[in-house]
Amino acid sequence: MTPVASPRHLLPDGRMGVLLSGDSPAQLRAEAAAVAAYLREHPRVTPAEVADMLARSRRVRRHRALAAVSGPADLVSALDAVAANEPDDRATVGERPARPRRIALVYPGQGSQRPGMGRLFYTSSSAYAEVVDACEDILRREHSMSVRDYLLGDLPADAPQAGDVRTVQPALLAQMLGITAMWRSVGVVPHAVIGHSQGEIAAAHVSGAIPLADALRVVVTRARLLAAFGTDEHRVALLGISPKDCTRLLARSDGRAELSVVNAPEAVCVSGDAGPVAELVDTVRASGRFAREIGLSFPAHTSRMWALKDDLITDLHHHLEYPTFRPPAIECFSSALGGERITGGLDAGRYWFLNLRNVVRFDEAVEAALAAGSTVFVEAAEHPTLQSAVEATVGAAGLPERPLVVGTSRRDAQDLSEFTRALGAVAVDDELFDWSVLRGAADAARTLPLPGFPNTVLTERPMWAVKQPAARPAITPSQVADGRPPRRWVEAWTPLRRRALIRPTRVVVLDPTGNCAEPAAAIAAQAARHGAVGCRWEPGLPLHRDDVAVVLLPPEPVMDGRAASARLGAYLSGSVEWLPLVDAAGACWVVTVNGEAVGEGEVPQLWHAAAGVASRCLVAQCPSTRFGHLDIDAAVLESPTGAGEILAAVHTAGESELALRDGVLHAKRLERADRDTEPGDLTEVVIVGGTGRVGLEFAQDLARRGAGRITLLNRSGERRDLAGEVLVEVAEDDPVGRHPLG
Repeated sequence: MTPVASPRHLLPDGRMGVLLSGDSPAQLRAEAAAVAAYLREHPRVTPAEVADMLARSRRVRRHRALAAVSGPADLVSALDAVAANEPDDRATVGERPARPRRIALVYPGQGSQRPGMGRLFYTSSSAYAEVVDACEDILRREHSMSVRDYLLGDLPADAPQAGDVRTVQPALLAQMLGITAMWRSVGVVPHAVIGHSQGEIAAAHVSGAIPLADALRVVVTRARLLAAFGTDEHRVALLGISPKDCTRLLARSDGRAELSVVNAPEAVCVSGDAGPVAELVDTVRASGRFAREIGLSFPAHTSRMWALKDDLITDLHHHLEYPTFRPPAIECFSSALGGERITGGLDAGRYWFLNLRNVVRFDEAVEAALAAGSTVFVEAAEHPTLQSAVEATVGAAGLPERPLVVGTSRRDAQDLSEFTRALGAVAVDDELFDWSVLRGAADAARTLPLPGFPNTVLTERPMWAVKQPAARPAITPSQVADGRPPRRWVEAWTPLRRRALIRPTRVVVLDPTGNCAEPAAAIAAQAARHGAVGCRWEPGLPLHRDDVAVVLLPPEPVMDGRAASARLGAYLSGSVEWLPLVDAAGACWVVTVNGEAVGEGEVPQLWHAAAGVASRCLVAQCPSTRFGHLDIDAAVLESPTGAGEILAAVHTAGESELALRDGVLHAKRLERADRDTEPGDLTEVVIVGGTGRVGLEFAQDLARRGAGRITLLNRSGERRDLAGEVLVEVAEDDPVGRHPLG
């Protein structure tokens, strides 16, 4: 059977994913309403075009919604639901602001298996199919057995091997590894793994502690030895009681039964002979609590496993490629060892015996993952078996922010819509989720921007340090005739004679161009001398509210306008990778080189000057982060004291524009010019960004003051009734100016 691979720009279930975001729930709803209104006016626009336009024109902000839709009508309905704050199966809305999350994958043991449990995944996901095929090849070659027919349901349910542990356990391992590949293929990469009983084999492999061939050797050997206990006299039961209550009940029983699993504060398993286990089930049910037997016919996790010790350890030592564990690449929390982390060097044979003999303390493994910072738990199974146990353990932990717990699918699923919903829940919750995985192939043809597409909805904040004055009466022509010219203000650099400092904190140095390795290392090394902690940013390192991010830009040769524009474009395009990181920090300083004219005769370098201006715009992109711009002389990067000077500058309180020249720190100030604007200065006026609200208000005011010709510039060259470089002519007989500015 040939698996069908979904195009990368689609969600796993084949629907289009359209992402919206905002800095607040209200802003997210406003974005949804604006896009829905646009679609009503442009019914031929497709969800793919909307998704592409949003991805190109928006930064992904903290409050998010992911719409999974099949067509324009679907999308409008989903957007309407988001705008109205109403639930809708087509839209996954984050219940909290996205934060950098640590994802733990959870692997269950035996119990929920069935023939055909992998068919949907195999036919829908090439990532799953590739892993299952790789497992099948090794099993056929080394062990003369197959699991693919069982996973696809091509094996009759009444076939002898359908319920045989020797088939079931290898099939479950292939299933869990295939589901892991599915999650990875859509951008969900685990930081930690937890296994339950047999699920620990999958966890150990995914963590990097054992290779695939060894994982399959372990599960085949384990299953073969367990098959010897396949008798109708053994039973396992799941009880909704605490370990303490279970111990009390077992103490009163004179039959052979033991506590074998602790899943959660009120969920345990007992294992033993059929009679005593049945009595325990009846007793617990009589008390009004949950109890039922589950389909296991071997006494795993009881003292009876001592009989297998020598055979299991000897067999594994003889056949494993790695007789000791390799150091895991990601954290692996052991339910066999009460939540301890797996480490390199563990004897593999002894560990897998303990995994089979010891009581499964899944609850303690989850608690250990929580203590290590895991904030998202994903169960890698066809149907949830441990999800409720994780939720119960998480709830009992009493954390200030409850971690997210999701499954992968459900047994009765007909497509991957459940997987898509689970993916949406993880993606809108994780600030560092890589949305590019869902945005299409890199070589996809570029489409033109959608005309009239709504601008990003931003949070309006007053940017002036003074209170707004009371409304003043409109200026009359007679007042304009009195000739009061506008005041002229200029920016000036002033040496800082006195300054306040912020408390030393962790300084994380980012090198987005890759050309500042030496100064980045020097700054990180010097931080301790300033009472701070310094480090260079590496992939996977999250930033926190107490951190100061320092973004270094390298010195460049003198450029002309075209080269500087190209360099700026590359810088802004690359910013989508590091902006989400600094958005999580308390403060961020962008460091440019000779981008400001601080001293007499200095000529700013075009590219660094443009990058400095762009850093001001980042304030709107990251409203909760305090942004600053520090301009330095190239000599600072080569000076032995330069790293210390930069560190001192970024710990300055109350300043947002600083410059370092000859060891002296300067601050940018707005000062009254020597002279006010003369009437002749208003003959020709150009306003950059003039078609925005503030620009239009300036244009109106200048028109009243006697401006002769006003040119408004904007980025797109379009604005409803204003197009391109808008020329505003003021009639000589009407100093107030009747013109499109209104």
